[in-house]
Amino acid sequence: MTRVQRIGSVALVGALMVTSNSCALLRQIFSNIQLPQVQVTKVDPELKNLTSAVLHFKLAIKNPNPVGVQLEGVRYTLNVEGREVGRGSTRKGLNLKPSGVSQTAIDLDVPLIQVASSFLDLINKGAADYQGQLALAFQTPVGPLEVPISHKGRMPLPKKPPISISNVRVGRIDLNGAALIFDTKVDNPNPFAMPIDNLRMAVKINNRSIAGVSAPSGLTMQPGQPVVVPLTVNISPASIGLSAIQFMQKPSLNYAADMVFASGPLSLPIKQSGKFSL
Repeated sequence: MTRVQRIGSVALVGALMVTSNSCALLRQIFSNIQLPQVQVTKVDPELKNLTSAVLHFKLAIKNPNPVGVQLEGVRYTLNVEGREVGRGSTRKGLNLKPSGVSQTAIDLDVPLIQVASSFLDLINKGAADYQGQLALAFQTPVGPLEVPISHKGRMPLPKKPPISISNVRVGRIDLNGAALIFDTKVDNPNPFAMPIDNLRMAVKINNRSIAGVSAPSGLTMQPGQPVVVPLTVNISPASIGLSAIQFMQKPSLNYAADMVFASGPLSLPIKQSGKFSL
């Protein structure tokens, strides 16, 4: 064997040893691939309107492996108050660095109308228990892996708007009658705007029925802000069983108001009574 041949043989043996060692190292790494560790760090509930909410899940994912792993998607099932209200999957293209921790998020829609048997039941609850079942799909050097996790918690539900007659005042008064203005206060305790689709009132004065009245259309309550809606009722002395002279003596009168407030799917009956003086 010539000197050149001997050198070539040594080089080939060295290359084979390096390749063999590399393959052995790779086999050792791949055979020890571990499942990523997933933790729910926070859940932020967000009420969007009277019928829908979102649970914003914040996730921390630890990759304990010396090679990169990719999060490809998440399957989920969401239960609220023991009822399944959502099921599906979402794609996520997140590369997890070797031996590192990555942050990601997933948003789960909550159709509130499915949480309770009626809408009044829903807004009377105040809060609801939820449970999210997540299955995170990863692509690794040894193939696909799936990590299931579960998280329980409580989420707020929409609140009933308090409605009251804050004041009864006289707009005008003469021998023919008076215009009574019922200042109706509506509060919005929710973090979203609420339209006033309908606010109507039927009123009795001195136990006598007076014609009903409705609020103007297009009113909206902003989050956390009250709205005062004036409802004007016209009365005459005869309509409340008084003579013109008795009427002008500005007596104290009793009233009983039956109101209906509507906003989207919410319809609330309200009863209120009191006294006022002409």
